[in-house]
Amino acid sequence: MNAIRIRKLIDSDTPHLPELRPLIGKTVEIIILDDSPAPFEQLETEETFFGLAPPLPTPEEQAANLAQLREMAKDDPKVAALLEAIEADAIDIERVIQARGLQ
Repeated sequence: MNAIRIRKLIDSDTPHLPELRPLIGKTVEIIILDDSPAPFEQLETEETFFGLAPPLPTPEEQAANLAQLREMAKDDPKVAALLEAIEADAIDIERVIQARGLQ
């Protein structure tokens, strides 16, 4: 099987394709693909994002989790940066939702 790629703007229902001249008289399969980008569709909303969240921890559980995170941050700079972002309330939920929707 031989493949020929032809990129052409379709401006008529009778396109002129001289590249196909050697194939006249042969049985071929013609596949047309639209190269225009697909429209953006946001797959997740704030409601669906927060709908996936587990129930909020109790204050005691929050304190224990924070203590565990602080202990982990001593050995891992990435965890330390995350802890700093959490304490500064610098996590952008909108960007997280958008990133999850693009997966």
